[in-house]
Amino acid sequence: MLLDRLGALRLSRRDIPKVTAARRDALAAWDRGDALARPASPADPDRAAARRLFDDALVHRFVGRINAERQQALGIGQYIWRSRDDRRVRPLHARHDDQVFDWDEPPEDGHPGEAFNCRCIAEPFVDDAPEWRPTIDRDYDRAITLAVLAGGLDAVVDFVSDFIPSADDLWALLAAIRTVAETGSEAAQLAYLVVKEQLLGLTAAETARRDALLGAARDWVDGLAASLADAPDLARALAEAVEAVEARPAALAAAHRQGLATRADVEAAYQERARLRTLAALYGLATVPSGVVAARSLVARLLRGRVLGDDASAAELAALARRARALSPDADWQRVANPGIVWGKGIRAQGEPWERYLATTGELGERIEDRARNFKTFDFYDENTGLATSAKTLDTDALGYRRSPKNVFYSLKHYINQVRWFRKYDVGEYHITLDMIDRRRIELAISANSTSEQIAEINRARAYAESLGVEFNVRIIE
Repeated sequence: MLLDRLGALRLSRRDIPKVTAARRDALAAWDRGDALARPASPADPDRAAARRLFDDALVHRFVGRINAERQQALGIGQYIWRSRDDRRVRPLHARHDDQVFDWDEPPEDGHPGEAFNCRCIAEPFVDDAPEWRPTIDRDYDRAITLAVLAGGLDAVVDFVSDFIPSADDLWALLAAIRTVAETGSEAAQLAYLVVKEQLLGLTAAETARRDALLGAARDWVDGLAASLADAPDLARALAEAVEAVEARPAALAAAHRQGLATRADVEAAYQERARLRTLAALYGLATVPSGVVAARSLVARLLRGRVLGDDASAAELAALARRARALSPDADWQRVANPGIVWGKGIRAQGEPWERYLATTGELGERIEDRARNFKTFDFYDENTGLATSAKTLDTDALGYRRSPKNVFYSLKHYINQVRWFRKYDVGEYHITLDMIDRRRIELAISANSTSEQIAEINRARAYAESLGVEFNVRIIE
């Protein structure tokens, strides 16, 4: 069965992992049982029959084990249960026939070949569905509009915080800015229109006036940077950061249409660009601070209020520009010292250390394994917040994921679907039902050796999870 599916995984026979340990264990088991099952004499039919049963059971178990080890080592996370269509098949195994199961969540009675004398086999399941793309609709357009409004408002609140102690009450802020705007201050006029648009909306004339005052961010920045003649590196870094932030929304929007970025990523980019554009215009229009003071104030605002020396500010702006140019957020994913994960040695060697690490963070509620063994889908549950979390690991070094990175998405898509469509499950007295869940999350651990192509598919999975309302956190294991 594995050989038949190698083409779909872009693998060949020579890529099949060796199973030396499994072979050694099987031979040892055969030696231990040999004396017990050996016929006393060729004429002892009962002992001969027992020997045949023993040999058959051992062979079936060995075949099942090496099939499981090889599939998981190649990055195959699921299989199709195939039963023998005869009267010897157990009723339970007959019901399993043709169903898809996960290697990390064994069905009742274990995986194929694990139960005594089980002749069933696990056929690798490889998802070859069409490439997933997100839906772009009016909700998306509305979300982008709101992000732009929020970015402009952020800029105004930042700008006026130097003059107004508290800007939490937007209506009070609107009234205060309006008083200044009536004196003819163009910066105050722009600030007033930005806040008014958020609260009341603008007339066509007001919209035209706002756009005229905003102008082009690059023009404002060029003018402000010109005053930094004594700090050319800072001026250059400021211009490069603005250019990167300006270009980011369009690039991320294109990535999102391909399914390679989340809508939240796109919204954040539009919000940050609107914030930058509004700040640049406000400082460019302001008449109170001198050009050099306004330029350095803009730098501080872009660095979220940090007032640094010129060299440090230039370095921070350069880092901001690099992050803005990188469409994948993997540079910001948390990196974790390996908590004992052994990649390529099966689900348990990966999943159990990861669960133990997550339990130490205290962020996810109780570990379900401590209350109910072999619980399906979720590994943590917080009854105070209604957060149900599935802990997953992905061995991106597996050949199946190296040769065909799209299989990364298909595996993660399956996990996401399990989390999204979970309804209820119980083990003994412990249970989780639909009405107990307010939030669903996946905590994914990946190898630090993951390739850029694999990271792209992980981002596709992030976007897919977002479309289903599933939180999706990624951490890199070093």
